[in-house]
Amino acid sequence: MKHNSLWFLDSELKDDSGHYANFAGKIIEEARHQKLETIVAGNRMVNDSIVERLGVRKAFHGMTHSFVPLGKAGAAFNPLIGSRVHYRELRRSLPENGRAAIAFAATANHRHFPALAKWINNFSDGTAPTLLVYLRFQFYDSVSNRPLPTAPLVRRGLKLLERTAQSRAIILISDSEQLAEQYRQITSLRIETLPLPHMIPAQMLASQQDENGHSICFSYLGEARVEKGYDLLVEAIHRLQRMQEWRDVRLKVHSYHHPIYRMENWKRQLIGVPGVECISDPIDSHSYYKMLLESDVILMPYRRSTYFARSSGIFVDALAAGKPVVATQGTWMSEQLKDFGAGTLCRDNDPADLARAMIEAKESLPQLKRDAASGKQPWVDAHNTNLFFTSLLRIAEAS
Repeated sequence: MKHNSLWFLDSELKDDSGHYANFAGKIIEEARHQKLETIVAGNRMVNDSIVERLGVRKAFHGMTHSFVPLGKAGAAFNPLIGSRVHYRELRRSLPENGRAAIAFAATANHRHFPALAKWINNFSDGTAPTLLVYLRFQFYDSVSNRPLPTAPLVRRGLKLLERTAQSRAIILISDSEQLAEQYRQITSLRIETLPLPHMIPAQMLASQQDENGHSICFSYLGEARVEKGYDLLVEAIHRLQRMQEWRDVRLKVHSYHHPIYRMENWKRQLIGVPGVECISDPIDSHSYYKMLLESDVILMPYRRSTYFARSSGIFVDALAAGKPVVATQGTWMSEQLKDFGAGTLCRDNDPADLARAMIEAKESLPQLKRDAASGKQPWVDAHNTNLFFTSLLRIAEAS
């Protein structure tokens, strides 16, 4: 079936900062470029600028919203209540006839799977949209290799989707082959793997210049979080302050964080450190791209427990810009570096080895830059929005 509309569903779409907003904007722009009608359902707290720019409907509670107080009871009841609420939000926000439409659930997790299954199942025969569910979260803990605590809810949701898929078109989408393999072990649903597209605007990428006149600049982008190794970076920076090899290097560290991540004590340790610019406020997309393009090396000391199978939009953007990276061994990023881009690797959860990898990147920077530049175009050719969206259409039409 040829599709003529895209329903973009994202409970996390609420402001202009971060990967979710950039990804949503790029996909919706590409859909409109390919002459598809679009309906965009985002977070119920979405700000006015996103509403105006993308035409977002205020629809959903966030995926971590607490309907009852946290604790043991909250851990059990919040996902169940959240699923019922999400079902009602889907029914209320979207048309009753989805024939020739693609419903793309861009940030679905265990809360959303049962609601999506029930919602799709309740369409009359011949009127249901094709449902594409974007997988973003691991099923197994990468350290212990055991299922995460949410595993029973994930399995239950997938079983409900499998049941609905007997009469409706439902396909899981992943941008990580490692993540896809985890889900293939627990579900019979069809899973397709697509390369995550970079988000850098074409005009900024085309006008990019390599500024050799300034001191070397290493940058840490994205929110300050434990899983992104922010605490490890703070410790590594203090080690580097005592090393002669690190002199004359500038560091830009985006230290903004939501209060739930409790990074304030770590952030305070960077205030006033020589050569370190600590950026405490959220940054919009343009500022993020500018910071990325003006950097020499991008720091990604992400913990393997989260990023063994999980992709990173910042990593994809860094390689698209031809930037070397410092990444953690045994992660999705380190696997990509075997074939694309350039960088140095550090051991997981090891600030001393992170400091070593940063010095190694500094000392080998000319060669790293040449290697990263040579791999830039092949990476962009495989990780762009046009290819991603065209592939989504192909997958949906073959369902």
